[in-house]
Amino acid sequence: MILYLLSNLKQLMHPTSLPEQVCNLLRNVYDRISLVAIAFQINILVGVQDLSRKSKINLGLLFSEIL
Repeated sequence: MILYLLSNLKQLMHPTSLPEQVCNLLRNVYDRISLVAIAFQINILVGVQDLSRKSKINLGLLFSEIL
């Protein structure tokens, strides 16, 4: 869902018919959503690593099963 939103925002940022201020606002929104998405991914990875330490699951094995 976040990737869908980001791709749509990226398409809107092209300065074809939108005023420059609107494009700048969309860039700011895009940057903030990107940062939230990255933080969310890092949080998931940290959680999986913590789970791995607590339950002694091999992370390589876990990711190979997921992929």
